[in-house]
Amino acid sequence: MNPESPSVESPSAASRTLAVWALILGILTLVVAVVPFANFGAWLVAIAALVLGIVSLVKRRGGRGMAITGIVLSVLGAILSIVMVLVYSAVFIFSAISSDGDVAPSSTLTATPTAEPTGDGAAGGDGTEESPFALGTPFDVEGMAGGTWTITVDDAEFDAGDAVDNPNDDGVPADEAPQYALLHVTLEYDGSGTSLVPQMELQFGYAGTGETVWGIPSSDITTPAESFATLGSMEPGDSATVDVVIALPQGTQTGGTWAVSTTASDTVLYVG
Repeated sequence: MNPESPSVESPSAASRTLAVWALILGILTLVVAVVPFANFGAWLVAIAALVLGIVSLVKRRGGRGMAITGIVLSVLGAILSIVMVLVYSAVFIFSAISSDGDVAPSSTLTATPTAEPTGDGAAGGDGTEESPFALGTPFDVEGMAGGTWTITVDDAEFDAGDAVDNPNDDGVPADEAPQYALLHVTLEYDGSGTSLVPQMELQFGYAGTGETVWGIPSSDITTPAESFATLGSMEPGDSATVDVVIALPQGTQTGGTWAVSTTASDTVLYVG
């Protein structure tokens, strides 16, 4: 009686091994791509599936359909992982911003007039364009991170070109350069944690006869006092006095009011 021959894996099954693994890893790439944090490693799985699939096709090991499917799934999984990383990152950032409290649809406003207002606005003004706060009047607005900003526009210079230095204006004809207004502002922050940088939370502008012109903070511009553009995050209880620059079109006339807003709402308060 002849002894039994040892079992040997069929050549066809052995030749398909690379294609099978390419398919398995391609499917795994799609799964990992949608798992938070794990999707950062989806690219490694995708590369492995891609390499095995290509090698299988080049060496003609069999399982051509599985190899091609594995390659396609690995590419789709890699693209999906990038999309999901962006989505999860956006959700995380939004959650971090709003974690200290819900952002109200409009800022909570309170005002405590100073004993001797220094501006032309009414001491009892309510911050509207028709009845602006007086210069020197502190008022509160809610920030994006849940903290409270107390803002006082201490003084304003409508044409402060001599006090403001913008190197970007070098070589620009005088009649084409902006007309710079300068606000001297005191900021106080009170919240449960560190604020975002003030430039992300607060906006200052000038409301004349046309649309409001909002200042765009630029660290290139030099001001007499510390520039609002370079002010960093503040801790609860911190305060700072800064210069806010607003670039106005040449020939802008006086008679308007200064506008203050937060990026957390559409509410605009007026000082003048």
